[in-house]
Amino acid sequence: MFFIKDYVDVFPDAVVTLENGKTYTVERLICMYEKMNDAEFESKHKRDEDGKFARTSGSSPSGEKGKKSLKHKPINGIIKRVEGFKNKPMGTYDLKTGKPKSYSSGYSVTFHQNEPDKDGKFKSIFGRYTPDEYDKLANELASEYDTEIDVGVFGNPEVSFHLESLKDAAKIAIKNNQHSIYCCKTGDLVYFSGYDKKQNPIEGI
Repeated sequence: MFFIKDYVDVFPDAVVTLENGKTYTVERLICMYEKMNDAEFESKHKRDEDGKFARTSGSSPSGEKGKKSLKHKPINGIIKRVEGFKNKPMGTYDLKTGKPKSYSSGYSVTFHQNEPDKDGKFKSIFGRYTPDEYDKLANELASEYDTEIDVGVFGNPEVSFHLESLKDAAKIAIKNNQHSIYCCKTGDLVYFSGYDKKQNPIEGI
């Protein structure tokens, strides 16, 4: 889980669960990884007036708001397009061409949340969005981070976004109540203990 190191300046107090089931704050995980004691860690990471760790100059999104996206061109009818991937083999695909894609670095993340029923169980894939809402969310996120819209087929298909920055991927995941994000280099998942499965249930779980 070495890549957690990139994450500390944005979410030092966030809690993550590793694949072995153990849960740590990001701050503590860094201490353990670097084999530092608390005093050594404090000396290397300055806190602000509220006691939080200050951001570094590199913690802003990789795609600045208001900056024209070089990669992404707006796409319409995204839900209908994604539904066309339902019987595809497990993997990541280009939304526009349908061709398989793979990445050797960076992280895959989504904003997509499934619709729950009144008991917090899975009800539908796209029921909480109108087609126009889904188009707007997907296109805005792709433009903001200057990336393309992919489709991840790991169970039900959903939009996916590839980002090089773990900090940016984590922001999207936490904001949108995601179960995890995927490290393309190692194949590891980073789980978020704040994930509320009743608000974003996964089918079959």
